[in-house]
Amino acid sequence: MCDMPSINYDALRRKVPIRRVLELVNFQPSSHRGAQWRGACPLPQHPATEKRDPTFSVNVQRNIYYCHRCKTGGNQLDFWTMMMSCEIYAAAVDLCQKLHIDIKQFHLIRNPENTPPGTTPPATPGTY
Repeated sequence: MCDMPSINYDALRRKVPIRRVLELVNFQPSSHRGAQWRGACPLPQHPATEKRDPTFSVNVQRNIYYCHRCKTGGNQLDFWTMMMSCEIYAAAVDLCQKLHIDIKQFHLIRNPENTPPGTTPPATPGTY
């Protein structure tokens, strides 16, 4: 078992819009219609010969992306995990550092001192 604290990834996704994550990789949409942006795919696994094609689609209102060439999509944490080629915990820590956000506000803390003996602390809402 590792000693890394659990993180409320849902709360982190609500706090960090995908726009801010895309700014970190200098993503420039080639076109946009309302909340829908399109541009060249910034993902490292995207073929270099096709970097100029606008295959990358982002819905900034729903905080999701999809590349029609890579067949890869997800939310802002999924995107950062792919960009950094790491696990979600490391991506969350790195993203918070780059955006100057205190990761501790997303830690799920259970205080065993306040728990009666023989009981399990209740789950934190929204972390299922």
